[in-house]
Amino acid sequence: MKKIKHFKINIRTREVYRLLKSSLGADPGPDVEEAVERESFRIQKVVSLAALYDSLPKEKFLSELLFDPPDKWIAAGLFVVTAGDEIEREIKQAHDKNDETLARILHAVSVEALEQAENFVWRLMAEEAKEEYCELSRRVSVDAKETREKVLGVLPGDKIGIRLAENGAFMPLYSSSGISYWVPTRRRNSKN
Repeated sequence: MKKIKHFKINIRTREVYRLLKSSLGADPGPDVEEAVERESFRIQKVVSLAALYDSLPKEKFLSELLFDPPDKWIAAGLFVVTAGDEIEREIKQAHDKNDETLARILHAVSVEALEQAENFVWRLMAEEAKEEYCELSRRVSVDAKETREKVLGVLPGDKIGIRLAENGAFMPLYSSSGISYWVPTRRRNSKN
């Protein structure tokens, strides 16, 4: 198992703005666009990104965590990632001040930060797989309560502050997990 804490990502302000526009159902306007840029920059210092990931051979991978694996898979990579709980406090403060625009901006920034953290961990897992002449399948999100319990049985989320609420949601809210399968690639002929 590998643990990474306090890693940096680049928040794509264009994506944050798109998420915000989608949630509002309308173009928020240039003032909000400036706020998105400002908050995206500021939040990069607030979020406390952390991840756990591991790759397990097929024989040791829990059958309860199998979700339509590809043919010929030989191992599976499993991860949990969080943006921490500070951002939730900031969103709550914005709600308490009745600043719904800021709360929506912070939510969109958090969603983007979490996606970028997932992408970063997936790239690390893909590099490991490549060293073993494998490639990763598409990522499968882990959403069901029972499945998340199994994930946290393999990857101790408490090491990065992730726990499971009674309803099966990850806490902190901006946390997620996923699985990717290792599939062998053809080895290049040494003459090529």
